[in-house]
Amino acid sequence: MDWLRYGAQHYPDRICINEYTYKDIYGGVLHVASELLPLESSRVAILSDNSVIMAIYVLAAMLAHKEVLLLNVHLKPNEIKNQLKQLGVTTVLHSQDRRNQLPDSMCVIEFE
Repeated sequence: MDWLRYGAQHYPDRICINEYTYKDIYGGVLHVASELLPLESSRVAILSDNSVIMAIYVLAAMLAHKEVLLLNVHLKPNEIKNQLKQLGVTTVLHSQDRRNQLPDSMCVIEFE
């Protein structure tokens, strides 16, 4: 994550991803990472279509030293449940549009 911190410090207003600057992305990553750090689980899954927000959550999970499982959005709910069970993942970060694919028994955190 040194590259992102470096970009935010040395050229904060330069575009990093799409129309978002290094300052924007790094600020978002720090915020989300602070929310993920208290989680007891060392693994999290992410279910989302590709987006800047998804990238922020992936980077934040990495910064929080969480192993990340990226779930295929084309999987059916029972396939997702099986993958999560096999890998021992109990927490899923997700976009609003993907909540209906997740089992109710999971700890789910919707993207802000």
